Amino acid sequence: MASVVLLLSILIGGNMINSWEYGYTISVSIMGICVGILLLLLQLGTIRGGDEDLGTIPHVGMMTPILIINGIALIWWGIGCLIITFQGPFLLAGNGFFAAWLGVICAAWPFGYQEELYKKMRWWPSLCLTFCSFIVMIQTSSYIASGSRVDLGEVIFGLVASLLSMLLIALFALMEGLAVKCIAFVLCAIWISTAITLTFAGPTYFVALSNSYFACWIGLITTVVILAEALGMDRLDLQHKAKPSDVNVRAVGARAVPDTEMPRTSDQSTQGDVVEIQVVEAVY
Repeated sequence: MASVVLLLSILIGGNMINSWEYGYTISVSIMGICVGILLLLLQLGTIRGGDEDLGTIPHVGMMTPILIINGIALIWWGIGCLIITFQGPFLLAGNGFFAAWLGVICAAWPFGYQEELYKKMRWWPSLCLTFCSFIVMIQTSSYIASGSRVDLGEVIFGLVASLLSMLLIALFALMEGLAVKCIAFVLCAIWISTAITLTFAGPTYFVALSNSYFACWIGLITTVVILAEALGMDRLDLQHKAKPSDVNVRAVGARAVPDTEMPRTSDQSTQGDVVEIQVVEAVY
């Protein structure tokens, strides 16, 4: 679906017709359609062998032909998306812009179900923030390289913030205890400042719905998640938990019952006392 939307967007409403970006976008969409059809046939069993075990890759899990094809598609869509949404022809939000990013997400989606990767989900916020920092860094660097002086101070601030963010993410992975919480607070403050500076007072390209715009706000949301994890808030059970005052204990305790009070069977021991345990019954 993403490939079809991207193809229609470039054929019907695309600009830069005489540029190489125009032809490249068409090739990305056509390749996406072909790969999508192939994966669909493998999933439906029309083409057999899609779930065949081809071995295990460390930190990823079992590999199958479907996952390998998805991996190739992910690389193809990833490169294509960067070119299409940074170089052209879809720099701002629209059908083509969202179709390009949707293609990347769909290609990466099957890997989220891999057991080994699922166990490493706790690293995903850091990876997401690194990706957002990378996008802001590319966008701000390109703007500075263009020679424009409009709102240059805000753009430089965004570039410095993205570089500092990537440095702190690396430290975040190495630190423990109080240092992790401090870094999480600093990251959150950096991205609050970056989002406000670039998307409110920055150049038009950063204020409009573009890669850098989404990167700023997704980065801010991700830092909030990282901060919550650092403070342990992600482990809080938000469901109702009974307090001691909510519990009515009806009976509790244990007593030793003389052996003579207990009925015996032929296979029971005749020595010692039996411990009778009364079960605690708590009413919430």
